[in-house]
Amino acid sequence: MRGPAALLAALALGLGGCGDGPAAPGPAPRSPAAESCEDIATEYLILLPEAQVCEVGTDACAATRPLPIVSQGVSGSSNTELSTCLVIVNPARVAGLDALLQRYALAGCTLAAYPCPHPPELPGRCQAVRDGTGTC
Repeated sequence: MRGPAALLAALALGLGGCGDGPAAPGPAPRSPAAESCEDIATEYLILLPEAQVCEVGTDACAATRPLPIVSQGVSGSSNTELSTCLVIVNPARVAGLDALLQRYALAGCTLAAYPCPHPPELPGRCQAVRDGTGTC
C-alpha cells in the first residue's frame, strides 16, 4: 500500500510517530516541539475547503480524506484534531492536505476515533454554490 492510503492507514493505527522507521519522502519534518497536533489539524481545517472545490457537472469529488473535528471544552476553549471519519474531496486538489497529513504523522499524531456517519459514496456530487463555483 502506497501514497495517501498508506498514510491514512498509518495514522489510523498510530504508526506515524517519529522514529518508527524511515521517514516518508516530502517536506522536511518539523520538530514536534515546534508545532502541536492541534496546530497541524487547525491548518488542515483551514485548507479543507480548498480541497473540496470542484467543477459542477463533473465527477471531481472522487477521493476522501480524514474529517477534522473541533470540540468545545467546558471552559469555552476549543480543540481541533483529525478523525477516522472521512470527508469527500477533489483528488486534483489534495496535495496541501496530504502534506499536512504527513506532518501530522511525523509529529506523532494519530487519527481520533469518533462515531462516524456512513462512509461517503464515491464519486461524490459537486454542488453549485452562490459564487458560481462548486464544492464536494
